Amino acid sequence: MKNNLNVIIGKRGNLSTRLQKNLKNTYLISADDVFKNNIVTKNFEKKRINLIINSFYQSSKLNNIQNLDDYIKQSVIIITSTLNFFKKYKINKIIYTSSSSIYNFDKSIIYKTNHSSREFYALTKLICEKLIIKFSTHHKINYIIPRLFNVFGGEDNFSIISKIIKSFKSKKIFVLYNNGEAIRDFIHVDEVCRIYEKLLDKVENKTIDIGNGHGYKIHDILSILSHDKFKLKKKSAIEQKVSISESDIFKDLNLKVKSKLNLNNYLKKELKLSNNINLKKYYFNKKLNNTDKIFGSIIYGAGNAGKQVCNLILNKNEDGVFCFVDDNKKLIGKTYKGKKIISKDQLKKIASRTSIPNIIIAIPSIKNNELKNLFNELYTYASSVHNVPLKSEINTNKILLSDIQNSEFLNFFERNQLIKKKNIYKSLKNKNILVTGAGGSIGSELVLQLSRITKKKIICLDISEFFLFNLKNNVNFNKNRTKLVLGDINDQNLIKKLILREDIDIIFHAAAYKHLNFLEKNPIQAIKNNILGTYNLIESCLRTSRKKIKMINISTDKAVKPKSVLGMSKRIAEIICKNYEKKYSKYIDISTVRFGNVFASKGSAISVFLDKINNGEYIELTHKKVERYFMSVNEACNLVITSSLLPQKFKTFIFDMGKPVNLYELIKKMGQLKSLKDKNFELKVKEVGLYPGEKLKEELSMSNKFYPTSNKKIYYSLEPTYENGEINNLILNFKKYLKSYNETKVMLIMKKFLAKEI
Repeated sequence: MKNNLNVIIGKRGNLSTRLQKNLKNTYLISADDVFKNNIVTKNFEKKRINLIINSFYQSSKLNNIQNLDDYIKQSVIIITSTLNFFKKYKINKIIYTSSSSIYNFDKSIIYKTNHSSREFYALTKLICEKLIIKFSTHHKINYIIPRLFNVFGGEDNFSIISKIIKSFKSKKIFVLYNNGEAIRDFIHVDEVCRIYEKLLDKVENKTIDIGNGHGYKIHDILSILSHDKFKLKKKSAIEQKVSISESDIFKDLNLKVKSKLNLNNYLKKELKLSNNINLKKYYFNKKLNNTDKIFGSIIYGAGNAGKQVCNLILNKNEDGVFCFVDDNKKLIGKTYKGKKIISKDQLKKIASRTSIPNIIIAIPSIKNNELKNLFNELYTYASSVHNVPLKSEINTNKILLSDIQNSEFLNFFERNQLIKKKNIYKSLKNKNILVTGAGGSIGSELVLQLSRITKKKIICLDISEFFLFNLKNNVNFNKNRTKLVLGDINDQNLIKKLILREDIDIIFHAAAYKHLNFLEKNPIQAIKNNILGTYNLIESCLRTSRKKIKMINISTDKAVKPKSVLGMSKRIAEIICKNYEKKYSKYIDISTVRFGNVFASKGSAISVFLDKINNGEYIELTHKKVERYFMSVNEACNLVITSSLLPQKFKTFIFDMGKPVNLYELIKKMGQLKSLKDKNFELKVKEVGLYPGEKLKEELSMSNKFYPTSNKKIYYSLEPTYENGEINNLILNFKKYLKSYNETKVMLIMKKFLAKEI
């Protein structure tokens, strides 16, 4: 139609420039034009607009957390900005260019605690898809979301094909992941343009795959290159192993594939090869016994827990579960929700001919040692293995998607199962609860566990909107009982308002800055958050609440004889809590819980080590004699909640952390586990020396004396006391020198105050 205008967002992209050449009546806009409102609106008057959104931010741009704002801006906010601008015009159709990376996200990222930039790219794409569908449905606009597989050709500088060609021509090193075993569905950019032209005439509102319906192994592509010209540098990293479109888009749209644009002919032309290329094709096949690709997870255990996990995943993604595995012969061959139940022998056969992305062990009744043995066996079949919590680890039989744990950690730590008394949490059922730092590792797990206990409200406070966003997606969110609040614990008006409005009974105080190295360089922020934030929280309770509030302050072993800014700030927070509990015990109950490192938490050393090992990179270890205490986040939060029910009376509760773990021995253990999957793996460790404020060994008590409680896993310790005047002067001095940002002075104040403990 003459009045139709094809508006393309993403001016510098390869696909956008090719579409402009191939489509009539096009208008090309950059993402910057949208942000800066530099769009000439007269172009859209009396026109029906086909909106093609190609703007995206490459995953390679997300090098570290500091790039996060720009990344979100260019990948998500651009969508909302574009839709807000164009909603006042007549939109005929929206085509949003998505990615096949989403399939990798759907089947694995929701279970992981450490994400790659590629996985984050997939997450932002999925978010954008949901925004497009929501907007289009609300405004009754037709939409199509093409998920592009691996696009090459044109002015391409991004695809693996482009990198192979450049490396070949320049005789430079090409980095090869997965030893070249990854299989990819490749499609030429001009073929994509032909498909988009067809899609503009389609009325369907749907998500479709844009690929050839077959793939090529990267190793096979490289085998056509002469090795005297082409040097390979192999990298042992686990990434998505198979990416093939389930459907043949050309057949669906009655399009003939142009032979000159297929990968064989393209490589022959670009590399100026004299011989014909005949690459082996790999196809997607749904039949279990002839599988070339597996979408989704395999669930080990077809009992009640396995069915719960299946339902949860299918609600997120209909292709998120591939099949079940079970040892019960009576169940073999049956199905649940259309997913077949197979034997372990059948699982082995599948693993021998194709890659399995993920296996979830769904047997809550299994014992710790049995779970470890099963994990070691299954890990030889799959890229990753996860498990649902054991019966001893959850308060009910109800399983949530966020419960699914990374089983790799089972092999690193010798921890006994929790022993929990029945109805221990009964007294919390009718309590309104505030969790500070609710989006962090400890905070989010507390919210998860508390959501199973209380029938009343859980107020989730966090300074990070990103963490709160994740919390909402991962916890069984009930808007009537669970409230997400974006805010700072130093905002006294906000804290007072929450305490009064939500009628708070108990506070779990998990908000804290905890990264040792960062805090050494930013002591002001450590004092503001860890010390003054705790002080403000207590003062707000005393000045606001009409009833006695219970508060549990979550501390760390770094607070014992502290050397670091982290340790000193957390120790002073402990002292403030103890002092207020002693002085105002009629109005507030405060206890401190102290424990060591939590493995699998955000930014933990263990997660960093695993990332380095999986990427084949050097691990920087400060000292080979460094020892640390470890426990799981699940166990830690169980004990935090349990300790809130114990008699307090000025006590500091300490958790049974078991024996300390030598980090160097731990890393070697990780390397051995990696070797099960990759025989060529080589562990690389570099000793860099202790960081400022870091200790070789941590302690849990000042006196090393531990007194028993009614729980075998929890002890209490008697700690030094301080006068009210000392603490009041400390707070006044902090506030005085924080105004001038005098880091030297506040450090001297902390050290002087803790002189008898350091």
